[in-house]
Amino acid sequence: MANFLYFAYGSNMLTERLRARCPSARGICLAMADGYQLAFSKIGRDGSGKATLIATGRTDDTVHGVIFEIQQTERASLDRAEGGYHRDDMFASVRFHCRTPLVSATYMAPPRLCQDNLQPFDWYRDLVVAGAREHGLPTPYMDRVLDVGAVEDPQSNREGRIEAHRVLKLHRQEPE
Repeated sequence: MANFLYFAYGSNMLTERLRARCPSARGICLAMADGYQLAFSKIGRDGSGKATLIATGRTDDTVHGVIFEIQQTERASLDRAEGGYHRDDMFASVRFHCRTPLVSATYMAPPRLCQDNLQPFDWYRDLVVAGAREHGLPTPYMDRVLDVGAVEDPQSNREGRIEAHRVLKLHRQEPE
């Protein structure tokens, strides 16, 4: 069965979240994408900021993430979950520890779906941090994500919030 590689940099870094969408997902290695910054500027369906990559072209800008291997038959499921994002099947990154080049798929928001003044909900940002912790991304990188201004979700019964809190409790990452 054919598989594809996927560079996850947002909430899909958390294995349980990604496996809810793609049960075959298996973490392969840590990776970095040079020339990009992580931004929470994609307009989410709930009006909050979701993670996306912004190309800067500067080699000192780097986004850390996780390379997952996923069965090709689950690609459509991931596409649906990443609705509104553009899939790049030739995305270039490098392995974290040895800088070996990798080519994988990833998703980036088109500029028309981005807004600079957005903030993520706290639960969404915490999913990103939990995935980074799960895979052992560098602490300074996680700290930068934690420093992103996040807001409390005004809808306590939002399905995404409830599911995020369930997953975060399992990973013992939910703030008290």
